[in-house]
Amino acid sequence: MATRLSLTTLLMATALSATASAQAPSTAVPVPATTPQAEEAPRPRPTPEQIAAMRARFRANFFTQYDTDRDGVVTRAEYDAVRDGVFRRTDTGHDGALSEAEYVAEFEGRLRATYADKPLDEAFRRAIAQASRRFESIDRDRDLSISRAEYDAVAARTFDRADANKDGRVTAEDASVPHAEPRRN
Repeated sequence: MATRLSLTTLLMATALSATASAQAPSTAVPVPATTPQAEEAPRPRPTPEQIAAMRARFRANFFTQYDTDRDGVVTRAEYDAVRDGVFRRTDTGHDGALSEAEYVAEFEGRLRATYADKPLDEAFRRAIAQASRRFESIDRDRDLSISRAEYDAVAARTFDRADANKDGRVTAEDASVPHAEPRRN
């Protein structure tokens, strides 16, 4: 079954994960196994207000995470440098690709940092399960690893979507432009 990554899913995951340090320690948390019926059960679509709130968090977190010189502009060079650092830290096997375990552990570390002293809840477990589904979506050749090319392709699409006026920079002006739903492939 092909997994498709929706804008809402991407925004929710980015909003949750971008607020924390990419270097937060990770410890595994048991994620309950899901049945095929549970995976295919339709989930209610977010309301327009929820989508607007997720987009606002995504924009704020995008600048927090990628505007490294804090000038209010995320250049492609800044964005790529941060993404490169995350890839290198996540590739703990140093083989130039991310296994599902590496990918999920990196996300889990950032997510745990957002929980700080709060107890882990069902939303946490769902987010971790969603990270596995994102992994499957990014692994386009289905070789059970995310190659650097696959990782960079997702980064390019994300930056291009955020750069509304296509000038190679993401600014607050870009953030004010409504974004269309991405083409689902």
